[in-house]
Amino acid sequence: MITTSPTYPLPSEEVTLSFTTTTAGTTARWMLTSVPDESALTEDEYLTDAAGEYVDTFTPDVPGAYAVQCDIFRKVYGRVAYEGDIAGDEREAYCETQTATIYVGDVLDLPIVTQLGHGVTVRLGIFNATCRTAAFALPLTDASRVAALDATAVASLATCVGVAVTALEDVLETSVTDLRSIYEAHRIFGASSVHVAADTVNVATAKRPYAAVSAIEALNDVHDRLLAHMRSESCHTAADTKNVPLCGKAETKAQAVALSAELRWRVYNRHRLQTGSPAAHGSGGDGTNLLTAIKPLATVIRDYLDALLVATAPTGEQTGAVVAMNALGFTRAA
Repeated sequence: MITTSPTYPLPSEEVTLSFTTTTAGTTARWMLTSVPDESALTEDEYLTDAAGEYVDTFTPDVPGAYAVQCDIFRKVYGRVAYEGDIAGDEREAYCETQTATIYVGDVLDLPIVTQLGHGVTVRLGIFNATCRTAAFALPLTDASRVAALDATAVASLATCVGVAVTALEDVLETSVTDLRSIYEAHRIFGASSVHVAADTVNVATAKRPYAAVSAIEALNDVHDRLLAHMRSESCHTAADTKNVPLCGKAETKAQAVALSAELRWRVYNRHRLQTGSPAAHGSGGDGTNLLTAIKPLATVIRDYLDALLVATAPTGEQTGAVVAMNALGFTRAA
């Protein structure tokens, strides 16, 4: 079996190769039999150093899949027939060949940017089909940096590690369809109980999306309809001016992913249960029209945006400075 150190290498990191075998083999010669298209590394030649000595290391230059071959040998000594017989010299005998594919990670960024100019980048290390590293990077403001230290947000970020990329979040077509259908059911739900009256005005007009472009259009439509519904005092006891989004309407897929997560989990999911300060709904709110279960990336987006509003300081930060930045809009002096 072939293993590497580090286990999850990145471009420009030296990779050390090692093997285990059930044969008597003790030495190996390594070669790359396939490299990514953009790589400048040589294929089908044993790895050697500048002096021509065999080595067990290489440095990948781009992300992607590197196929390696390990030819394993054992040391043998022949029977000596007379003094000086070269048959007794040390030689190598071939034992076996092992192969493996080493995935050198792609570092991928998803920016979260609010209407007030705060934000951070969610940076994931993707190795083959799985997320192996996750971090917050490139905070836009001091408040953004402090929010990236929030314990809840950091814990949510950790839940992305070890998760298949396809399980990090639903594709836009799916998440927007879920939000659209649940919102449509909510706005007419519980007339004279949950709502004062059914909302027949703020109807989502964009059709169900079957592509990313139409999903962005439908998401922005739901954004407008949902916020108008929340402000309406003809169907609520009081307008919901609490559960408002921090992110603006989307133009790109990345903006749409962030907005979809926020509209579902920070806005709609809290609005439907808003019964006090402000008392938007009666009868305990809407416990019927529930979204599909939240996924790791949406949790990260929700919790990071929440952290931008908190007045508690994470370890190493001053409470007063956090309050001044998050509650009063101060920025750190240059």
